[in-house]
Amino acid sequence: MLKKIVATFIMPLPFFVVVGLLGLWFLYRNRIAKAKMFLTLSFAGILFFSYNPVANGLLDSLESQYQPPQEINNSIKYALLLGGDFDLRAYGGLKLYHQNPNLTIVTSGYEGKEELPEALINRDKLIQLGIPKAHIIAHTKPKDTQEEAQAMQKLVGKTPFYLITSASHMPRAMRLFGKQGLHPIAIPSGFLQRKTVWLDFINASDAHKSQIAWHEYIGLLWSQLRGDI
Repeated sequence: MLKKIVATFIMPLPFFVVVGLLGLWFLYRNRIAKAKMFLTLSFAGILFFSYNPVANGLLDSLESQYQPPQEINNSIKYALLLGGDFDLRAYGGLKLYHQNPNLTIVTSGYEGKEELPEALINRDKLIQLGIPKAHIIAHTKPKDTQEEAQAMQKLVGKTPFYLITSASHMPRAMRLFGKQGLHPIAIPSGFLQRKTVWLDFINASDAHKSQIAWHEYIGLLWSQLRGDI
């Protein structure tokens, strides 16, 4: 929980909003020089991370590392759909299942702020999308990618399996799973990078993309410091 709270406040937008609030605090205390400095930094940071070329640049080195495989190996029995943004990640699982109807999809994730674990919520969504319940296994305990790798190791050992997650998260996920001695095959989904528009003004969707990319860079750094990758 502490890790998630700290991660939230070092994301670009929350961080620069806090900087702006500090600027307002200095302003109301008539400390004009410091107020100007903090407010300028706040607006500059928000503008920078909301700019389309910046967002695309941050995503490029993440999303370009893995591409969907050209051929699907029907002898592989399991595919893990990582917890997270279901709308970004589910398409890869659905496409994979329709190419290999004998596949068993593993959903993962604990309850967090919800009443039910994310694994069960995503399982029910997959059932509504036409995947039989008998072809879905729900891992309800993992709280992050590291624990998802540990749970998957108990299920498949060193047998190859498909790993489905968003393209931006795939580099970190592959390294975490590899560190556990697993052999995932990357199925990246939900590519967010689009054509770079240099004259585009600040955009909420680009700010969101910068947030996602920054989260992954922080996650990679944290995992390296812990020796998990």
